[in-house]
Amino acid sequence: LTALFVERAGKTSASGQLRAVDILLDAVDDRSGQSKQYITSELLEQTRQRVQQETPDVTAIRILGKSSRDHQDVTLIANNLSPQQSPAIQLPAAKALFNMGTDTAFNALLDKWDSYPPNLRRHVLDSIGQRPDWTLKLLESIEAEKVVISQISVHRRAQWLSHQEEKIRSKAEDVFS
Repeated sequence: LTALFVERAGKTSASGQLRAVDILLDAVDDRSGQSKQYITSELLEQTRQRVQQETPDVTAIRILGKSSRDHQDVTLIANNLSPQQSPAIQLPAAKALFNMGTDTAFNALLDKWDSYPPNLRRHVLDSIGQRPDWTLKLLESIEAEKVVISQISVHRRAQWLSHQEEKIRSKAEDVFS
């Protein structure tokens, strides 16, 4: 299926092929990790190479985030969260890590927290807030002073203090009281 889609949607260039695969993965929208079945090993390797370029390919970052859960791919994507990268690269990298959904991806999101500009921090917090298990881990990171409490807005604190899940409310009360 991928080969046919790639051939028809963008066979003239590698960028066209990656765009075609990105569209296919959006259509499948499979967060269970099964979307990897749509990616050939050759295309996955090409994607990894494009993520490692001096100016990474944003489409490649998105594809890797949708199709892989591998530790090495988390590292490749997380490298694009560095302050040396532009926000146009950092934001898709953060989204890709969120899409990967692994504990390693969560840790990678927090590893460079202190270097994030405010808009990237806001995006990371919005993403983490969509996953109750990650929200609890973030609250634990705040409690352990891995994330500075003053970097969490009053609005965000109020959200967690009134969260529908009791575990999150309780942990938020412990952290923010």
